Amino acid sequence: RLRNYPHSDREDPIRWSLWSVNRKGEPQVVFSHQTALSFYEIGDFMPAKTHVTVPPGFRKKFPGGCVVHRAHIPAEDTGEVSGFKVTKPFRSLFDAYEANAEPDLLNRAILDAFAKGLIHINELEASSADKRRKRFISHVKEIRSHRARGGAHA
Repeated sequence: RLRNYPHSDREDPIRWSLWSVNRKGEPQVVFSHQTALSFYEIGDFMPAKTHVTVPPGFRKKFPGGCVVHRAHIPAEDTGEVSGFKVTKPFRSLFDAYEANAEPDLLNRAILDAFAKGLIHINELEASSADKRRKRFISHVKEIRSHRARGGAHA
């Protein structure tokens, strides 16, 4: 339990954020992938391990129970939840897609994100996309259009 901080169901992420600060006092860990989706309550992801993304040069060793991804995440792809950095919904879905998340869970999460207004079709259209993001955007549009045509809940 963290002393001098309000009680939270997410004490571990807060602790890891504080633990990861650099010399400037900035947390380096960003909660991502399925973990971020669970924070937003998108889909039915209940990851057994916490997914985090850190800059490629991050050197501290993470405790067990974490899946560590290394990448530069642009500031526009992150937000804050309960005092710690989390990838935004679109980025979280993309990361889960890239990490080969279970397709039914991912498709459900995509539909949930649209239903909750956390992602929008114009966001997809405006996204400057490399090949991998374009493939993901096509997948998202396909899932959404299948649902709009009356297809089963993906």
